[in-house]
Amino acid sequence: MGPLSSGLLEADAALPSLLQRLEWHTDAAKYNRKKRFDFVLGVFLSAIPRACDGCLWVRRGSHCARGRLSQPDELAREGRLLEHPSAPGASGTIPILIDTPGTAIVFHKDLLHAGGPNLGPAIRYALYFRLRLEER
Repeated sequence: MGPLSSGLLEADAALPSLLQRLEWHTDAAKYNRKKRFDFVLGVFLSAIPRACDGCLWVRRGSHCARGRLSQPDELAREGRLLEHPSAPGASGTIPILIDTPGTAIVFHKDLLHAGGPNLGPAIRYALYFRLRLEER
């Protein structure tokens, strides 16, 4: 096993403890104060094939809470989130892995998400756009 292979295994082993420190947020609470937008479009300029390569992590279904709260702790206090998304084995917390540069995703402004730690050798590049359905 070469140095690169052993480094990848070390990165995979370090990931669970690092995931507990992710900065979870919704873009509605973080960026939607002045300009009202409905969706976020992310275009990935780099491949992000593994969870430890700095991928986007999302909490499936969290946009349905419509809480417009920026922190998962607030959602948990309100009873709308059963477990913190960074808890080991948290159900519904998934990494978005990108095989092909140029891949685009669209997600709801209230989706709870976080940028994961990049333990790989490459820099991750992505562009995010906030979209409105109609002029307000």
